[in-house]
Amino acid sequence: MAVVFSEVPADFGSVFGEQMYGVSGLNEGQTAIAELFTAGGDSPVGAKLLRGGDTERINVSAYLRRCLAPQPAAAGRTGLFAEQGRSVMVAVRCGDTLSAARTFTGAVRRLALYELLTVLPVERTIAWEERDEVSLSVPDCSMTYGWTVEGGGGHAFQSEA
Repeated sequence: MAVVFSEVPADFGSVFGEQMYGVSGLNEGQTAIAELFTAGGDSPVGAKLLRGGDTERINVSAYLRRCLAPQPAAAGRTGLFAEQGRSVMVAVRCGDTLSAARTFTGAVRRLALYELLTVLPVERTIAWEERDEVSLSVPDCSMTYGWTVEGGGGHAFQSEA
């Protein structure tokens, strides 16, 4: 059985749209199980029985939606925090073949690298009792954030990759 992933979704696709993997290479009459694994996971989060012949297409979106659980930042918390629950990195295994790993998000559309995830103006006023969360899709990099408080005092924060 020489399985080939003839279709793999693009990175940063939304779990609310179709995310299709194409699997070919199974002969007529053969069966195989395609399993969906999260990065670092030992157990599959989804599986599908494939039958040989034509290319089988697998939509993994429903499995991916169960892997997301975004939570707002805790009140009073500042600084950077992990995107845990906001995105999921997965790969599909069929037989001895593993697809390329892809990251999917809970956004309503496909995202691009270095995209600021807000519809608000980049510069905005936030009252003392209010808070804001800024998300940016940039894997494995460091960033500098800056802000100005009342009275004109400036502050900066350098994240670590």
